Amino acid sequence: DRIDKIMSNIDKDKIKIGYLGVIKEDRIDSNLLEYLLTEHGDKQFIFSGPIAGNFNTERFKKFNNIIFTGAMSYFEMPYLYSKFDICIIPHLLNDFIKSMDPVKIYGYLAAGKPIVSVPVPGVEKFADLIDVASNKEDFSNSIKRISEDKENFSYDKIIERQNAVKSDSWGSRADEMINLINYGIIK
Repeated sequence: DRIDKIMSNIDKDKIKIGYLGVIKEDRIDSNLLEYLLTEHGDKQFIFSGPIAGNFNTERFKKFNNIIFTGAMSYFEMPYLYSKFDICIIPHLLNDFIKSMDPVKIYGYLAAGKPIVSVPVPGVEKFADLIDVASNKEDFSNSIKRISEDKENFSYDKIIERQNAVKSDSWGSRADEMINLINYGIIK
């Protein structure tokens, strides 16, 4: 219901670029985001997640193609993913980011969405499914290329992305641990 209200203010014909996660100054590359908003005025950017620390949302008030939805519950996330056309990871490449394996990669792929990301750890595992951009121009060009090729939104591509992370679900990891325990590999 809350997401429907948010989405009702968005032109249904616009490509929706989504980000789901903590929105912090030391996590989001604000310069990259501002560049993307400028280059893709015909698309709608939806940033969902808690705004933490000193992230300056005021910087983006001049753009009419971005909304910050605030924190989402785990129950709202799948519905929100269904509203995104393309998912992005516009992170800064600092020591913190370089030390993590963003869970959002798995969520985005499980939702079957095309992804554009900076080279964060974990993307190399899915190199054939994620556009990895080393600079703002490449990032922007990837969004443009993906949005213009309807094949990226085909049923087969969605299933390919979802299948890529089936073995990474919590259920499959729990099954693996149970098998290791049952076979005496873990005591």
